[in-house]
Amino acid sequence: MSTDVSIPYIVMNRLSDLRKTRQLFHEDPYMRSFESKVLEAVEANGNVFVVLEETCFHPQGGGQPADTGHIEGENSKLEVLDTQSIGGVIIHISRMKLGEIRVDDLLRGEISWDTRYTYMKQHTASHIVFSAVQRILKIDDLQYMGFELGKEKARMDINYGKPISPEELRGIETFSNTICLESRPVKSWQTTREEAEGTYGDRLGLTDVTPAGKVRVVEVQDWDTSLCSGTHVGSTSECTPIRILGRFRLQKGVERLEFTSGKAAFQYIERDLETLNQLGRLLSIPVEKLSERVKRLVEDT
Repeated sequence: MSTDVSIPYIVMNRLSDLRKTRQLFHEDPYMRSFESKVLEAVEANGNVFVVLEETCFHPQGGGQPADTGHIEGENSKLEVLDTQSIGGVIIHISRMKLGEIRVDDLLRGEISWDTRYTYMKQHTASHIVFSAVQRILKIDDLQYMGFELGKEKARMDINYGKPISPEELRGIETFSNTICLESRPVKSWQTTREEAEGTYGDRLGLTDVTPAGKVRVVEVQDWDTSLCSGTHVGSTSECTPIRILGRFRLQKGVERLEFTSGKAAFQYIERDLETLNQLGRLLSIPVEKLSERVKRLVEDT
């Protein structure tokens, strides 16, 4: 969970000469722990701002929350409260629990894996859902207007001029779960914007604010290809099931979709089923007849 800690000037001043951090989370998003030397460690405002040679802590960005966890040395231990990236230098915003650390110390880091894996599933699910929306609504130039991941659910804002109907939502959910059940591989790699645009064209949904230079491509086989710097699962089956929670009109021309996947989706499904069972018991009818009974009750009032 991000602490919303700003980076103090004294820390920013010490970052200017540091090389970019090696991003182990892109080399292997399933990596949970690693060892690395300390390049810089600055104490300020009650926190310790740690820069390592490499890290598997994913920084906050692109709608994905920051990784948390802990890093420790032979005689030191720090709790990582937040992770941020400044110009490719990744900063572990930490609270000292034991001892102290110095430049060139060898530390072992470990991320909060359950939380990270949830974000990986939600992030890949968002790509699956986005392309399902494109196909159901038949919109080739669909674009993200906003995006955010959470532990319990995620949301995306899209450019669409009218409410998405319940039938369309069911189609989006069915399409998405079909892709999950097909266990399609998910791959990512680094390239340049120019090469990606030349290969995939309009499918990437590039805009004027899409950065030039090096970009990261994420591909769900024969389903979705997009630019994304986040962490993802290796197979769509890991996102099963995907549950569409609802849609909202955010503003004129912008629809918001809320959805979830994996364990969180099962919890929503279990809650909904229990609600239906309770209503069935209350009305003394089978669940499959609830819709008909409620319709009659509404008509009689």
